[in-house]
Amino acid sequence: MNTLQTELEQFNSIKYANHRVSFKLRHLQKRFLLDQLSLSDIQECCGRADVSCCLKEVVPVAQLDKVLATVYASIESAVPHDKLMDAQAMALNWMLMAYRE
Repeated sequence: MNTLQTELEQFNSIKYANHRVSFKLRHLQKRFLLDQLSLSDIQECCGRADVSCCLKEVVPVAQLDKVLATVYASIESAVPHDKLMDAQAMALNWMLMAYRE
């Protein structure tokens, strides 16, 4: 996680805040392999994982892991399995770390 934090810090020198945030989000998207998905794929995965029940309350870690597993299962054929599992674990850990603070 410290490596990811360090990678995001490289964008701190970008002058405009909206550009800085955009670069950081795009970097996270690539690191978590979410650039392999279209928005319709993500919508479909969220529908299969029944995310709508959790929109107004705190999402339990088990539910979050289930959603991520569904999302990453949809790109399984395009990415090696070990790289996919690493990205899924990193995404879960990053989300837990980000929302804990």
